[in-house]
Amino acid sequence: MVDIQALESWLWDAACAIRGPLDAPKFKDYILPLVFLKRLSDVFDDEIERLSSEYGDPDLALYFVEQERARKDKDKKVGIIRFYIPENARWNTIRQHGKVGLGQFLTDAVRAVARENESLQGVIDTVDFNAGTSGQRIIPDEQLSALIDVLSRHRLGLHDVEPDILGRAYEYLLRKFAEGQGQSAGEFYTPREVAVLMAHLLEPEPGMTVYDPTCGSGGLLIKCHLRLVERFTTERFTTERFTTENTESTEGTRAGNTTDSTEKNSVFSVPSVVTTDSSSPSVASVPSVVQLPPPPTPRILPRLLYFSR
Repeated sequence: MVDIQALESWLWDAACAIRGPLDAPKFKDYILPLVFLKRLSDVFDDEIERLSSEYGDPDLALYFVEQERARKDKDKKVGIIRFYIPENARWNTIRQHGKVGLGQFLTDAVRAVARENESLQGVIDTVDFNAGTSGQRIIPDEQLSALIDVLSRHRLGLHDVEPDILGRAYEYLLRKFAEGQGQSAGEFYTPREVAVLMAHLLEPEPGMTVYDPTCGSGGLLIKCHLRLVERFTTERFTTERFTTENTESTEGTRAGNTTDSTEKNSVFSVPSVVTTDSSSPSVASVPSVVQLPPPPTPRILPRLLYFSR
């Protein structure tokens, strides 16, 4: 299991790999999508391994996954795996790609993932790794290759990291490089320790409404939700999955929780998928109000949390 110290050291090395042509506050815009892509790819590999064990044959497992993928447009649902990752977007394929044309290859990879998984559109595919200014590439292929090498040091599968790996990565990058520019990270997001303290002071109860008038990444609302779960979860009830109006998956939320936001017009819950503002594709929409419903009934897996407009 990758601990916090190892995670921060890993992210620091990733930032150093692209240091130079890019302003420090923008490091996260290039690092986080690739961390997310690696997380998706490693989880996909874990799920294929699990299915292979169940069916007794890796080829049979892949066959069922492909069959489900073919029915996805009709059913609008994936059952045996969380997200389908195309061959060209799997991490082993990315590692084997040479330096030449790597930027375009990465851009094509994240867009292919978004095409295959509608809930990830506007979440993972907002960065063009091949972009340039004044005829010069923002990040040359050589530095992208070095970044891929650094990110390949750790697996991000189901049993390798905590579920909130993307949120932790976001907080670290935001804090570290805001401070590096002589600014307080608190100007951009509420530090984790403060958010946890506020959630404990509020002690949210079922049925309450929590409002954050300066909602950005949604961190305060998430901490209130986690505090609610911590207080009201029992041995007979677990919160392994929450249903929402916008998604059936949990990984999308962690992606959504790693993007800044100034728009607050979407309806979404935890976990959920973040909608994006078409005029600013890199900015995610996060609501500022969370409604806490009554305590859950044992043996039922209801919606614990939802956001109102």
